[in-house]
Amino acid sequence: YQPIVDKFRSLIKNKFPNIKEEMRGGTVKYYGVPVYRYNHIIITLSPTKKGITFSFTDGKKFEDKYSLLEG
Repeated sequence: YQPIVDKFRSLIKNKFPNIKEEMRGGTVKYYGVPVYRYNHIIITLSPTKKGITFSFTDGKKFEDKYSLLEG
């Protein structure tokens, strides 16, 4: 899934330069996950066995006219 993550990171960096990327969590055994912050965390990327989960802090406010969003 690295190409998807790379494209997403590039999009955020180029279109939203005020949003900062950080790594959160993680231990010696496990890697942390990237989060994106603008005064507070607004996006979290989480790897799963099926793919990548993009979690948006205010995602419930998104318009989902095609019913594609979950959670």
